Amino acid sequence: FYSHVSTRLKQLTKQLDSLRYQNLHRRRPYIRYTQRGVRFSAKSPSHHDFSPPSAALLILSSSNSSFSSMSALSAPPSLGAFLLSRSPPTPSSTWIREMTKDVAAYSGVYNTVLKGKGGKEVKVAIEEDYSSISKRVWDCSVLMSHQLLHCHLNPSPLSLASRSVLDVGSGCGLLPICLSKFGQLGAKECGHLVATEYQDGILEHLGGNVAANGGGVEVRHLDWFDPKSVFDAAAEVDTVMMSDCTLDPSESPAIVTAFEEIVVASWKGKAAAAESSGRRTDVLVGVCVERAGTVSFLSLARERFLVTKLESFHPEYRPELNGKERYAVYHMALSKKVLRERLGEEVTPEGEYSLEGYELLD
Repeated sequence: FYSHVSTRLKQLTKQLDSLRYQNLHRRRPYIRYTQRGVRFSAKSPSHHDFSPPSAALLILSSSNSSFSSMSALSAPPSLGAFLLSRSPPTPSSTWIREMTKDVAAYSGVYNTVLKGKGGKEVKVAIEEDYSSISKRVWDCSVLMSHQLLHCHLNPSPLSLASRSVLDVGSGCGLLPICLSKFGQLGAKECGHLVATEYQDGILEHLGGNVAANGGGVEVRHLDWFDPKSVFDAAAEVDTVMMSDCTLDPSESPAIVTAFEEIVVASWKGKAAAAESSGRRTDVLVGVCVERAGTVSFLSLARERFLVTKLESFHPEYRPELNGKERYAVYHMALSKKVLRERLGEEVTPEGEYSLEGYELLD
């Protein structure tokens, strides 16, 4: 019996390896096995997308095997352990939902709990709607929310205490809504918070989530393709944010230009000194490294901004999935050259500033 099973397992392993190679090197519809069942996709999978079915399942379903009706529980412990090792892997980050590709995961209410000092907790509930990508909670916004809370509660140059924030492309509003709760977690409150979107239906959905979570966030229209709406939103803001909006490479120039215009307008509004907050206007951007527009966005941003990749994250919310980086968060500050180019003699900065304490550099 054991000899037969061992031989069968070797045959199945070769078949699985062959299937894995074919799926990784051919752009054609393929079967993808997940813990939620079998799914079909027309795109070519990445390495972490393909999880082969367990060998136990194939043995039991094989019509050529005389043991097709035998339960896997009848196998000895050593063989059982081997069979279990062939099961689809569980993601190391349980909060990451996107890899499930499950429509139901984005329908209903998404809940997350923010944990502060002295055991204080605040629950944030976001209504989701699968009909639009702007009405779902994306993993990158979850990562940024908890990362910024972690920095806010601990000594960090990324603390948002008393700083006004403009969130660009807020979607269903998780990130700005979470920021509005920081003052309830034993830390100093953020300054004025503004969440923005560009379509009426999305703005309505965003406003509904803000209201359902107690308000504290202003909802405004901003379309990064519309210079007037960018100018109207560019008040005296301390920090500009964006989470997971680099889907389309064609939009990267407009996004980078919008960031530059907002920062320059804020500089002018604060008379270059930023005395109200002690820091100049900066930008925080969270990206999914696998999005089509991420590379082009970062390339264009580095032409105008001093871009620094952040390495500090909440211990329970990491940017890796199965040992591979999936998300990244960047701090961006307009370079000294661009500031002088844009502001001239009206505002002449003394130097650039870095992430480490935002100190001026000659």
